[in-house]
Amino acid sequence: MSEHMELEDFKSVIKPLIYECLSSAKDSHDIAFGDNREIDDLLAGIFLNDATSHINSAKIFYYQNPDFGHQEFDEFFNRYDIYRGEILDNIRTKHSHQWTDIEYRSFLEAAKPLADLIDLKIDHFYKEDLD
Repeated sequence: MSEHMELEDFKSVIKPLIYECLSSAKDSHDIAFGDNREIDDLLAGIFLNDATSHINSAKIFYYQNPDFGHQEFDEFFNRYDIYRGEILDNIRTKHSHQWTDIEYRSFLEAAKPLADLIDLKIDHFYKEDLD
């Protein structure tokens, strides 16, 4: 990457990666609460893998561009890792997804300041009632 990347160029690369991570993470969360635990856990894991792929790409790009370093990215990456670990642990052990939901909501909260920072519209990820 160029040492002098412009902010708008940085945003144009990072925004779709963050958005796709959020979208696939939401799908993984929503599917985990379906009626068929075996199938739903499998599908949730597939969407989680997609989210992980996007966030890993975002991390690589972010760390290659230290001029754009902000705590909002670090918190977002950290909260995703916690969510990922929780859902995978619950899939593996067949435990309730109660903590999956709690960690997903914390992940979404960490997404808000990051989205504001990079001018990413994510309001629609918060509209549904997660009941």
